[in-house]
Amino acid sequence: MLCHGKALNYKDSGYIDKILEFTDRKGPDVILEMLANANLDFDCKIIAQKGRIAIIGSRDSVTITPR
Repeated sequence: MLCHGKALNYKDSGYIDKILEFTDRKGPDVILEMLANANLDFDCKIIAQKGRIAIIGSRDSVTITPR
């Protein structure tokens, strides 16, 4: 994962905290999601206001509750 020019490993514990730290707790402006069935719900929680999520791939159906 690339965040403000910094590469992050999603398998490392605390990588979400690092994303929020790099974005001044606002969340990323863009998320390129390659496993939507596993991550889209969480992406919606951390994306910046007016941010965009591009779904590139999914291995199963996806159900979300947009709020």
